[in-house]
Amino acid sequence: MILNIDELVQSYKDEMITLLSELVRIKSVYDEPRAGRPFGNGVYEALQYMLNAGRRLGFEAKDVDGYAGHLQYGDGDHPFGILVHLDVVPEGDGWTKPPFEATMEDGAIYGRGTSDDKGPAVAALFAMRAIKEAGVKLVRPVRLVLGCNEENDWKCVEYYARHEHMPEEGFAPDAMYPVVNREKGLLSLALSAEFASLASDEITLESITGGSRVNMVPGSCRCIIKASADKQGFIRESLSKFPYKDEFSMSLSIDQRGGGCIIESHGRMAHGSHPEEGKNAIAAMLLFLKQAGIANPFIAFIGDAIGMDYSGNGLGIKISDELSGPLTLNLGLINGSQNSGRADIDIRYPITVRLNDILSAIRAKAEPEGIGVKILNHKEPHYVPEDLPLVQKLLKAYSDVTGQKGYTLSMGGATYARAMAKGVAFGAVFPGGPDMAHQADEHIMLDDLVKNALVYAHAICEMCAGR
Repeated sequence: MILNIDELVQSYKDEMITLLSELVRIKSVYDEPRAGRPFGNGVYEALQYMLNAGRRLGFEAKDVDGYAGHLQYGDGDHPFGILVHLDVVPEGDGWTKPPFEATMEDGAIYGRGTSDDKGPAVAALFAMRAIKEAGVKLVRPVRLVLGCNEENDWKCVEYYARHEHMPEEGFAPDAMYPVVNREKGLLSLALSAEFASLASDEITLESITGGSRVNMVPGSCRCIIKASADKQGFIRESLSKFPYKDEFSMSLSIDQRGGGCIIESHGRMAHGSHPEEGKNAIAAMLLFLKQAGIANPFIAFIGDAIGMDYSGNGLGIKISDELSGPLTLNLGLINGSQNSGRADIDIRYPITVRLNDILSAIRAKAEPEGIGVKILNHKEPHYVPEDLPLVQKLLKAYSDVTGQKGYTLSMGGATYARAMAKGVAFGAVFPGGPDMAHQADEHIMLDDLVKNALVYAHAICEMCAGR
C-alpha cells in the first residue's frame, strides 16, 4: 500500500507545481478588512482557491466565515490536524525575481509563500489525495486546517477554535525536520518615548523610519537630517568614515533647497526568530547617528541597549536554558521624529523563563531613561514531550521516507502547533536546506515539494490508519 502511495505522490508532481504557482500569484498579504473578508481580498482569494481545489479532489470543504477553513478526509471524531496558513508577509526588499509570479528556475519555484507556507499546504493537500486515491482505510479523519492570519495575530485560528472543533493532535508544516517539539515564548514590545525637541539651526534629526514587520530583520532604514551647509559636509565626512558604510550600502543625498540630508541603509532580511541570519539596517543607522553625535536620547538608548546585538544583553535579558537554547532579540521597526521615538522589538525566550522576569529586566533599563515599555503580542512557550506516540510516529514517517535518523528540535519561531494541545512542527525544511521564510527570493526546490508530500502521506498513515 505504501508503495502505491509513493507512486501516486510522484505522479502528482506537475499538478502540485501548477497549483502552487497559481496560489503564489495570489498576493495574500494582510489588507484592509471587508465584509466577509476579515483579512482583506488577497487572503480571502487564497482561502477560496484552496477550498475549491480540495472540493475538486473530493474532500469535505468548509469556509469558516473567511477567517479560516478546512478540508477533511474520513469520518469520525478526533480528527488528526495538519495546520497550514495561506497568508504571507510583505515581499520586502532585495528580490531578484518577481515575488508574486512563481518563477521556475534551476529546479526551484520562487515566490513569496513558496516555503512559508503555501508550498507545505499544497504538499499536505496532495498527501491527503494520495491516501484517498490509494483507498487507505482510516480509523480517524485527517483535517487540513487553512489559517489566514498567522503572520499577524492569529485571529484566524482563535476564531476557528471558537466555531469549529480544533484538532487536539497534529502538526504544522511550518518549520523544519525532523520534529520540532519545543517552541520558545514570543514577546513583541514597543519601546517609546517623548522628549523635548533638540532642533537647532545647524543640525536636527527630523525623522527616522525602518523595517516592515517586527518579526523580520529590517532590510532598509531611512533618516532625514536638516543641516546647515557646514554640517552637511560634516555628515558626509562622518558617513565616509563609518565602519559599516559599505556592508550596509549606506548612501547620502542632499536636498539643496530644503537643506535636508537623506541617509539610507540596506541590510539583509531574515526571519525575526533568526536575527543572526540577517543584517539589521536599523541597527547600522542607529550606530551611525550615535557615532556622528546626531542621536537624540531615544536613538542613543536603543543603539546602546540593542544595536547589533541580538542576545538581549544590553537590556539585561541574556539568558538560555537546556531545553530550548538562548533568548534572541530582533529590532524590527523604528519610527522617530524631532521629539518622539518608537522601536518595536521581537523576543524569543526559552521555555523555562517567566514572562514577568523579562519584562522586569527591560523596564529596569528603559524606564529610568524615560522610555515606556508596552506589550504588543505574547505567546507562551510550547512543549510536547518526546516520548508521546505523536512524536514517535512522525519521526518514523520521516525516517521511512528519507532514510535518515529522526530526532527532535527546539526553535524560536511560532507555528500553529501551539493551537493544538498536542501539536508539533513537522517540516517543511529538510536538514541542511536553507530556511527561506520571510527572505528575499524565497523558494522551494521542486523535489523537496514532492518529498514533503511523501513524508506527510506516511505521517497520515501512521496517525490515522491504525498502523
